[in-house]
Amino acid sequence: MDSVDAFLIRVPPERWPADALTNDEVVGELILSSRMTPGARLALEESWCAIHILLTWELPIPKHEALRRGMSWEDDSLENIFMGGTPTTCTGFFGPVCYMAPAEMQRLNQKLATISPAQFEASYDVDYLMEYRVPPDTWDDLPHARQWLVQHYKALQAFYQQTADRGDGLLILLQ
Repeated sequence: MDSVDAFLIRVPPERWPADALTNDEVVGELILSSRMTPGARLALEESWCAIHILLTWELPIPKHEALRRGMSWEDDSLENIFMGGTPTTCTGFFGPVCYMAPAEMQRLNQKLATISPAQFEASYDVDYLMEYRVPPDTWDDLPHARQWLVQHYKALQAFYQQTADRGDGLLILLQ
């Protein structure tokens, strides 16, 4: 699996115009301004893929691609944390930047909140991560890799909770 970093970007409803899904300028400005606004963006580096796999036991495939291939998709699945949302016309390395509306954000936050960091850590399976060559391919450095991943999971939970509490939407950028 190639290395792809994930960025989650908060989108206050007042900054998401009706035409935003097809307006690359709006999406691009949100991505750019998130770099300058403290707390508006969560950079998960390569951890997102392992987090996705340990939460879902599925290899990542974006919702829009799964539907295009005729695969089933559940809107309340934890797969939506990184693979969900509605595609915009703005693209990243791993496909379109996707937008998750505040209601969808709320629903996923509730589901994510049910998995404590301790429960997440208990699902850590170094053999599985190494077998599927999940980035960053350093899973055999157990103490460091496990701690690094759990810290990113905690940051993900906190970011989702704060975003849901604010009533914001979310952009998912994988690049």
